[in-house]
Formats: sequence, C-alpha cells, structure tokens
Amino acid sequence: MTIPPSPPPGPSGYGHRNDFTGDAHTALQAGTVYGGLHLTTTAEPTCAPVPAQLRAAPACWADRVAELHALTGFTAPPATRAHDGRTDNGDGVPDDDQDADARALIVITGQGGVGKTALALRWLHQLRARYRDGQLFADLRAFSGYAPRDPAQVLEGFLRALGIAVVPPHIEEQSALFRSAAAGRRLIILLDNAASAAQVRPLLPGAGHCLVVVTSRRTLPGLRIEGAQYLELAPLDETGALDLLTAVGGHGRTSDAPAARALVAQCGRLPLALTACAAHLATRPHTTVAQLVDRLADERTRLTQLHALLEDDDMNDPTNGGTGADPSVTAALTTSYNALPSGGAQRMYRLLGLHPGPDISVDLAAAAAAVQHREAERLLETLTRARLLAEDPPGRFRFHDLARLHARSTSEDVDSDIIRRNAVDRITTRMLQVAVAAQQTINPGRWYLGTLFNEPPVIGFSDPASALDWLDTERSNLMAALQQAHDQGDHTSAWELAEAMWGLFTHHKRYTLFLKAHQIGLAAAEAIGDLRAQARMLEGLASYYSNVHDFTEAAASAQQALELERRAGHRIGEASAYDMLGIAQLALGQLDLAGDSFGRARDIHDQLGRPRGAALMTRHLGEVAARAGDHERAVEHYTQAADYFGTHDGEHYLHARALSHRALSLLELGRFDDARADLLQAMDLAQQVDAPHEQANIHTALARLAKLRRDPAARDRHLRQALDLYRQIGAPQADLIAEQLSE
Repeated sequence: MTIPPSPPPGPSGYGHRNDFTGDAHTALQAGTVYGGLHLTTTAEPTCAPVPAQLRAAPACWADRVAELHALTGFTAPPATRAHDGRTDNGDGVPDDDQDADARALIVITGQGGVGKTALALRWLHQLRARYRDGQLFADLRAFSGYAPRDPAQVLEGFLRALGIAVVPPHIEEQSALFRSAAAGRRLIILLDNAASAAQVRPLLPGAGHCLVVVTSRRTLPGLRIEGAQYLELAPLDETGALDLLTAVGGHGRTSDAPAARALVAQCGRLPLALTACAAHLATRPHTTVAQLVDRLADERTRLTQLHALLEDDDMNDPTNGGTGADPSVTAALTTSYNALPSGGAQRMYRLLGLHPGPDISVDLAAAAAAVQHREAERLLETLTRARLLAEDPPGRFRFHDLARLHARSTSEDVDSDIIRRNAVDRITTRMLQVAVAAQQTINPGRWYLGTLFNEPPVIGFSDPASALDWLDTERSNLMAALQQAHDQGDHTSAWELAEAMWGLFTHHKRYTLFLKAHQIGLAAAEAIGDLRAQARMLEGLASYYSNVHDFTEAAASAQQALELERRAGHRIGEASAYDMLGIAQLALGQLDLAGDSFGRARDIHDQLGRPRGAALMTRHLGEVAARAGDHERAVEHYTQAADYFGTHDGEHYLHARALSHRALSLLELGRFDDARADLLQAMDLAQQVDAPHEQANIHTALARLAKLRRDPAARDRHLRQALDLYRQIGAPQADLIAEQLSE
C-alpha cells in the first residue's frame, strides 16, 4: 500500500506525518491526528498454544467394541478414493494430502446415562495424534438442569482458544470467523449434550480436516443436511455390564455371579447406574453384591436408592470441580422429561409408566392416554426422539427399565389417584377387548363365560392366524395385565383375560403361561366368590395337566370343576367339565368312565341345542372306540365330527383334529391311501390356523404311515419335523420322538 505525502501544515502550524508499514487488513478512521501515527502488523498471527480441551477418557471401560468400530468406519475415506494416489494411515483419518472437504460430523444419540460422552471421549483420545492442531470441547448443557448454553458463548471460547483475542459481538460474525480460523487445521471438536440442531449449527467448522462429534439425547435430524452420520447407543449387553461392574467394583467384590447378574438387571445395564453401584461396593468392603441387590429389589424405591448411592459423591459439588448438576439416574431422566413439550407428551410418558407389560403398541398407548390413534403416534414419536422410549420393532415401543420406574414415579407425584386408576382401567379393558376379538376369530363356535364375548368385536382380524399372531405378540403384556388386575382387586378382568387367551394355549401350547394364567384366574375368581368363574379356571387347569400328561391332576381339577358347575346350576359349564374329565379318564385307560363322561356331555349339548359341542363329544367317543380297538366304530364317530366341522366356517382346527384322528384308525384298518389323504388335508388346515402342536401330531402320523410302507427316509424326515415343532412349544412328546429317532 502506497502512503501519499503529508499535506501542508494546517492552521495550527503543526505538520502531519503518518508512518504505515506492513499490509493493510483493516481501515481505520482516526479523524485529525496530531503527531505521528504508527501502525505495524505481522504477516502471521501470534502463535497460540494448541488447545487440548478434551476431558480425560474414562479409566474403567467395558464393551462398546462394535460401536468404536462403527465410529471409525464413519471417518474412513470413501472407497472411490482408493486409487487417486492419496492414503490414510489405517485409522480412518485422512492424510494431509487429501482434499480439503474432509470434515466429519458424527452424532451419538441415546438415553441419559447410557454412556454417550464416555464413548466419544474414549474414541477421540485414540485419535488425538492425527488431529495435531488440538481439541475443542463444549458442554452444551441441554439436560444438565440449567439453561442450554448460548452458541455465542461457546464460539467466544473456541476463538480465544485458537489465539484470536478480539471476538466480534454478533454470532453470525463469530461463526464466520470460527470457520476461517478452523480452515486448514486438523481439529477435534466435541459438542456434548446438545439440545438441538440450531444450537450446534453455528459451532460447525467449514470445509477442512476437522472431526466433529455431537452427543445428545435427541435425534437432531436437522444435522443430516450438514452431512451428519448417526450412531444410536443402547445399554450394555449383560456381558459388558458385568465387565463394567467388575472393572469399577473390583474382581473380589463381584465374584457372586448370580447376584451380579441380578444387580446388572436392576440397573437396566445402564452404565451410569452400574458405575454408581460399583463405586458404592468398591468403597464399602463389608457390603456384598447380594445385599445391594436386596436394597434395590423394590421397584417402587429403586430409583431413590440408586440416587442415594451418589449422595456422598462429590460429582455434584461445584467446589470440588463438579458441575453442580445431579449426576443420578433420576436427574438424567427428570431433565429429559422436563424438556418435553408440556401437556400431551409429558402426560403420555407418565401414563405409559402405568402399563405393566414390557412394550406397548400405538393402539394401547392411545387407550392409556385416551387420545386418538394419530395423536398417539405423534406423542410416541416425541418420546422416542427424546430417548425416553425406544421403538423396536417398528410400531412397538418400550421403556428402558429405569425410565419406566421414573415414569411411574412421576405419575404418582403429578397425577391424581382417579386419573391413574382410570388409565389402568383403560389399559386393561383395551387388552381384554382385543383379546376377546382375537379369540372369537380363532374359535368362534366355542362358548365363553366373559361378558365381553356377548358384545360386537372392537377390532376385526382377517383370519385365525393373524389373531393368534396378535395373542402371541402380546402374551407378555396380557399376562402382566392379568397379574396387575388381580393384584389391584380387578378380579373379574383377571379371570376374563385368562379365558380370552384360550386360543393361544390350545394352538401354541404356551404351557408355562397356560398354568400361571389359570392359577391367577382361579385365585381371582375365588376372591369374588364366583362359582362359574372358578369352575371355568379349573377346566382350564384340567386341560393344562392333560397337555403335560399329568392325567391324575387333570382328573382332580375336572372333578372339582364339575362339582362347582352343578352347584351353580350351569349346564353348559357342566358339559365342559365332563369333557375335561373324560379326556383325563381316557388317558388313564378308564375307557368306560371316559365313554360315560363324553356321553353325558353330548347329551347336555343336545339338550341345549348345541350341535358343535355334540360333534366335539362325538369325536371324543371315536377316541374311546379306537382305544378299545374298535376302529370301524371309531371311523364312524370321526366321520360324523369331520362332516360337521368341515361344513362350518372358522372350525379348521377341530376339522383338522377329526381328520387326523380318523387317519390313525384308517391306518389300523390298512387303508393307507385314505389315511394319507386325511393327513394331508389335516396338515393344510393346521397350517392355516398356525397350530404347531397339531402339525407335529400329523407329522408323527405320517411317519407311522411311512414306516408301514417301509419308507425309512420319509419316516425319519417326518419324525425330525415333528421333533422340531414339539421342541419349539416345549411339548412332552419331544422326548418320545427323539427316542424313536435314536433307534
């Protein structure tokens, strides 16, 4: 820059002399200058120390190998660069000679306490040598209990760390200056605990070799346009959780493996909770893992107890270098809850905590909160974005265990008893309504005691298989609702839920649930003195015992049911009790007694004008005849039953059973082709209604046919298929089939 000569002396008689050396980067308006003005600049900025702001990586570490590998994969150079003459050093970090547009932006999301920051620090410390121009760190405080940090404050700190002493006042200028300062540098930037994409966006460098990692409990979809790649962080698996517990608590403190696994489950495999428990054990040598498990056993106080484990910790003491924020699981969940839009989302969160099952559908969530389906979808999406719920698989939502306890506790603090009671009633009623609709689809001709079976179905299932699929998907929720209803005094709903799950038990043979549901249902019916309901549950127990081949207990339960049905004057129930009693007597070889029981049941069905029940008893009489060796008579009975069930819609299962039984008698009569035709038709029907137990029975019969036809390959093939099906449902026949195969 050329400086013109000084002007002539002014009126004051003083001359002006302005000396200027160097390159001009700033225009200075000085007005009238007396004396000399000397401006001197340097071509290079003043050398500033290399920033190293990353916090230390966690000393105790477990698992996360897959996540570390995924993060490294995000920063690996594209495959298209493999032959352009530029390389990396094997750690996923580009070398200096790669193009300038190499900024990597990674967002790590997950619920509070899951270890997002620990993972980021662990990984970034491994890469420090590659990013020689330093590391910048900022806690954006989205969920710290304080107001989120202003990006302008963060930018000022970043700029000063990079050696810029004069920071412009406006955020747009600060952001532009930061991009200029970061250009050409190799920097790590960790933006922890971000509230939104808007908070993050001004803090992003421009093109260059910077690695930016953002952690948040929210999904921050707005950063995708900035080229962000996302890693969703889940709680540790059991092995990783046990490793972390051992690493912090010490090997000697966690040697009680069953207790350690129980503690891991109580903590929901959440690193924050695990670390608190392990630190408690490490500093209290006389406290055992089992004792800590006992302390956390009560779900109602578990969060409070976990919070208490940190009471003596100085993490929340600002005078000791802490943030002043509560580091507990409760605080992490509370800040996430408080950040939700007030009203609908918070209310949905609280009321879903009252659902007793492990997951929830959109339909049930809508019932819980008394909102329309579309509104429920919107609120569930809000809770999922906030990482208070997880969606897995699509359309089904679940709490982390500790979040569920927090939601329930928050509801106890916020919602009145009547609001909570009404929400629980809506959940139970909706579960029962849909279960009834499913059972009506699976077995429309069966009689039921529950009152909802007298009302139109609330939902239409396309076929029995889809209804069974719903029951199977919801079985854990149904059982939880059944138990909760009984525990809270809603005894009628409890036994009605057990009855509405009948199709799941008969078709899929969920033996453990079969027994538990009817035991709870019986206790509920006894609690209200309902004789008919008690008998109905005893008939279910008799069916269970017959299925697991405890026929003596089956006969005892059926006899009790028969006596109660007679006392109640319940004729159709009396027929059902005779049915269950006859099945047990038949299995015990008491053929005359079994024939009498089935005959009495058929007479009652005839008197009540119930041809379906009469046809079922006719099939049973065929079984009695077959056991007695009178297969001609058995085929007559089976044919009568098959003719009835084959001409009535929705009776595929009973039609299949009549055909498969007839086929066995046909085999005894040497009518192999007729038997094979019956078995193939029965298999098709059993597959249509998704009845694996009956399919296994049919494979067993086909194996017998193959043996009679001296086809060992076909025999073994059918036996293996039967074995697989029996094992899938835990049926006792599996051992017998395995023995046949071993021979």
